[in-house]
Formats: sequence, structure tokens, C-alpha cells
Amino acid sequence: DTGFRTDLVGSTLSLLNATLPYAHQFTNEDADEPLPMVELSEACLLVAGSMCGLADPIGVDSITQSYKDADNGKYSHLRLDVCTMACNILTAKKPGQAALLPTVLVGAIGESLIVPSLRLSLAICKYGNSDLCGELSQSGMLVPVGDILQRALASDDYYTFSVALSIVQCCGQCTVVGSSASGTVETLKSVIHTLPSVLALPENEGMGPQRLKELSALKYQSLVALEALSTNDALRSSIVTTVLPALVSFLQHLEHHFSSVENIDRDQVMLIGLKTVQRIIKIRSSAQSMTSNGIGSILISIFEKGGVKSTPLLEVALE
Repeated sequence: DTGFRTDLVGSTLSLLNATLPYAHQFTNEDADEPLPMVELSEACLLVAGSMCGLADPIGVDSITQSYKDADNGKYSHLRLDVCTMACNILTAKKPGQAALLPTVLVGAIGESLIVPSLRLSLAICKYGNSDLCGELSQSGMLVPVGDILQRALASDDYYTFSVALSIVQCCGQCTVVGSSASGTVETLKSVIHTLPSVLALPENEGMGPQRLKELSALKYQSLVALEALSTNDALRSSIVTTVLPALVSFLQHLEHHFSSVENIDRDQVMLIGLKTVQRIIKIRSSAQSMTSNGIGSILISIFEKGGVKSTPLLEVALE
């Protein structure tokens, strides 16, 4: 019955709340664990991530998975409660101690806990709310997540890169200068500096259809992340100086070459890019760049193809 399911959820999260600090204690003391606490913590992290809403195991569908809301699921009414409890466990701070989540993400307790912790954090971001994203950001976890993102991109680990970028996208919007943990804003700016290189990754037919699909999905997710981060006033100036030329170049390339991503068409990608540009042009320092970077030719092309029928893309282009 419902009471039994609720108790099962609470018991699982209570176990996570007990095992993580215990494993951390023995790691700090460099002592032999009397119990396999790291393995038990890993299992709890994986189960908690699934309870929060991510049903797929690690690595499944790579970066093309949609993370659709399962509104009709049997346990959807419990999801926010689970996300809240899990977030509280990961971000709780004791006197004189930092939150456990950043410690776990740097691998201090065990390398095997890094990806399960990322997966749980992503589940909280996707199926929780903006308040929980803000709590994750304030814990300082974005600093190690940024490092994980950079390493994953360098090693072509697209699944880990995708998960890390989704977390940055969700939490970056909620980050407030002055109240965020040390290094958080700098990490977000570093990620913003990295994403133009993703948009500029070359595509050629010799890569094969699966590789092209993954690369297109990677670029699409990077574009979505930039659009989301551009809503944060503290990050917008970094996007102006770093992203604008690469973004316009990407949109120009999109006019002639587009490798489809699941359920995403060219106009959707173009719309996201133009929304980012729309926010950027509100900054005075971007005005000169906008007049000489080729955005005009993109807008003219949209007008010519749009005809008389009003579409979201045409409306944004007109604005």
C-alpha cells in the first residue's frame, strides 16, 4: 500500500544518510572499513536516483535520452518528496564541515561514487524544483562538476559530459553571486568558455551515422545550456565576449548542414540559438559585435523562408 511504499523510500534514503558519512569517516581516518560502506553507498545513490525519476541505468541512451516527465507513473506523487530528502542529505552541513556532495564528486570517498552521485544530482535537478537546484549550487558541488565536465569532454566520455552539463544548466540558472560557494561563478564561466569549442566540433560523413548523431546531440545540448545560462545576469557578459562569434557561426552553418537529433528539427535548434542572441543584444557592449558578426544574413534567411505564416522562430527573429 501507499504507506509501505513511503516507508521504503524513507528507509532507503535513511540508509544513504547513514552510509555516506560513515564511509567518509573511515576514508579520512585511512582505516579499514568493517563493512563495505562505499559499495553500499553506491547502491543507495543509484536507487535514490531511480526513485527521484531517472529509470535508466548509467550510460543508457547516452546523451540522446530525453528525461521526459513520467506524470502518469504510479509513484510520480512521491518524486518531489524523494528529491527533497535526497538533496537535504547531499547538501547538509554540520558545524565546521562542508556538505558531503562536493567531497563525493572529487572522489575523496571512492571513485565509484562519482557517476552515481552525478546521476542522483541530475535527477534532483530534473524532477525537483528551482529551490533544490539552488541548494545544490550553494553546496559548492558545481566546482567539481565543472572539472568532471572538462575531463569527460577531453576523453570523449559523452555520457558523463552530458550529465554534468545538464546539472550545470539547471543549477547555473539559480546561482546568485555573493551567496554561492567559492569558485562556483568562476566554474560556470569556465564552462561557458568551453561550450563554443563544442559548437565548433567538425562534422563529416566519414564519422558514420551514430557518431554524427551523438555529435549533433552534443551540440544541441550545449546550445540549450547556453540559452539557459544566459538567463542569469551574472553570466551574460561572459556569454557576450566568449560565445557570440561561435554561436553566430554555428547558426550560419546550420542553414546549410543539419544532422537530425531525436524529435528535434532545424527550426527548434535555430530558435534556441536566437533566444540566446536575443538576451545578449540587451547588453550595451554587444551592440557593435552584433552589427558585424553576420547575424543579419541569418535573420534575412529566416524571413525569406518564413513566408506569411507566423511561427515562434519568425516571431523571435522579428524581435
